[in-house]
Amino acid sequence: MTIAAFEAQASWLPTVVGMDCALVRQDEHGLVSLYFGELRESADGEPDAERVISFDGAWRLEQGAAVLAGSDDPFDEREELLEELEGKSLEGFEVSRPGFDLTLRMSDGYVVRCFPIDSLEFAEEVDDPDDAEVSWWVSGDGVPDDWESGREE
Repeated sequence: MTIAAFEAQASWLPTVVGMDCALVRQDEHGLVSLYFGELRESADGEPDAERVISFDGAWRLEQGAAVLAGSDDPFDEREELLEELEGKSLEGFEVSRPGFDLTLRMSDGYVVRCFPIDSLEFAEEVDDPDDAEVSWWVSGDGVPDDWESGREE
């Protein structure tokens, strides 16, 4: 991602506030996706929802003063802890600049923190889009597939 892509993605986060997390999925590569709002099945049989916040790379799940799980924990050990987010609502978020660290504040004191860690993520532009790492993004109904289209207010 580029700085413009992070700013665009950040513009979509307010559309998720107040929605309940219907499903949490993670894959074997470490990608975690939180599905918000009405859950449904896509044409290819995969889950889909009104909004999805996905994150990859370095992240941490906290509750109160406790760190519950992190991106380097074994897949099976963190799965049950991540599933605790199901049924919780997104109460708020923060995007810290210049690093575009993402904090998701969920109900019942759960907090998810995502940390972009590749310097290419902070470029003004990249020669090859495949060079830019992706750490977090928003998708769903009405959200463009390209990362650099922000929400019009």
